[in-house]
Amino acid sequence: MEYQYFDRFYSRTSVQIFPSFDFGLTRQILLQACETNAAIRHCVIAIGALDKTATTQNRGRVSFDSPDWTANASNHHRIAMKQYAKAVGIMNASASTSQFNLRDTLLTSILVLCFEAWNGNISLAVQQIHTCVKLILQWKSSRGSISNPGSSPQPNVVESELLLIFDCLAIQVTFFSSGDSAATSRGLHLLGSAGRICFGSLPDSFTDLQDAEIYGQEILRQGILFLMQHNSPEKYANASRNVISPEILAEQAIITTHALRWRHNFEKLKKNSAPKFVTRYTKALELFMASNYTATATCLSNDETVHDFYTDIYSQVVDLAGEILNELTNDFSSSDLQASKYSFDNRYILPVLMAGLGCRNLSLRKRAIDLLLMYPRREGIWDSECAAKMVLWISGLECNHSENGYIPGWARAAGLVWTTDLETRTADLRCCQRITPLSDPVEKQTTISW
Repeated sequence: MEYQYFDRFYSRTSVQIFPSFDFGLTRQILLQACETNAAIRHCVIAIGALDKTATTQNRGRVSFDSPDWTANASNHHRIAMKQYAKAVGIMNASASTSQFNLRDTLLTSILVLCFEAWNGNISLAVQQIHTCVKLILQWKSSRGSISNPGSSPQPNVVESELLLIFDCLAIQVTFFSSGDSAATSRGLHLLGSAGRICFGSLPDSFTDLQDAEIYGQEILRQGILFLMQHNSPEKYANASRNVISPEILAEQAIITTHALRWRHNFEKLKKNSAPKFVTRYTKALELFMASNYTATATCLSNDETVHDFYTDIYSQVVDLAGEILNELTNDFSSSDLQASKYSFDNRYILPVLMAGLGCRNLSLRKRAIDLLLMYPRREGIWDSECAAKMVLWISGLECNHSENGYIPGWARAAGLVWTTDLETRTADLRCCQRITPLSDPVEKQTTISW
């Protein structure tokens, strides 16, 4: 029985949940670690059983933490919990006796946060991310490489691909932490400024998908840093471009220029035929790069109508997300082969959320909401239901003032911010909106749960 779940994790679950840039390396690392680390082995078996649970139950369920579900847990889920308890017991027993091994610690933490997030314990998963980000920063600092994010100073000790997973997770944590928190500061520190290193050497064409992924990740990282530093609703609420620092505008121009250049190179790469598996991840990368471009290009504007200029790209984002999710559903259409509802990296939730918030084309916004609700997923700590409810709230506020299906600029909600309680899975949302064309913006707020 244990072998059944282990084989499921290796041949199926891990293929779907690890980031697309991983190219199978972390799976191989975990397989090797299972031979010597019992905690990792039991975690792998537990996640395989959890995946089996997901594919034999309600397709609309993301996690397994409701009282009704707990009372009627399947045998697969009971085995998952038992194996996970064994893993935790081994970790606790060895914590005070074993010599610290960063690689094994990160591998174990990846599995723990995967299990906890998938099982509904989002706050515990976030704690794991915080702890690992802190450990990585300390380790890299001790080796004098803190200024070079995205790579390992000693790949023979900890592989770069393993560190990149935590780069992806750090991006997500910054969205769910207070802007002035120590966790946010460490997350931004980990992301650093690796994008600038790559910008000067972006080639005229990509040799393969992995080449495009590497350059794309650097541009994405730099774009996320720019957004976190400058996407403050208060900072540019009444500012015109001529009062924004030239240095900030120049940085924005550099990022968007390289994002456009990447997209041009990627179009050339797409002309080469590829197997279906590669095509799906090609679309996922293109999806996120398009979203990153529009977010960076619009974040300094105090005029919400700027998003109208990018309607075609928002449409492309929603189209790509729909294609990816349809392919996943078709590939795993039998009762025992559904697509996993969890992944470490951002696949479609965040891009579709940003398209839904930015695009005021009502039919396109509805498509974005429908995708988030029809395909329940959790990516890192992002939940598709949470994202859908954010867009639904903003849409409801704006539709009260629509004119023949058009949302006038004065009626558009701006500056959406949120604070989350991951323990209860609730979020307090706030934004500003005018009530009439000549009125001052007033704050709107609500609480959502998922």
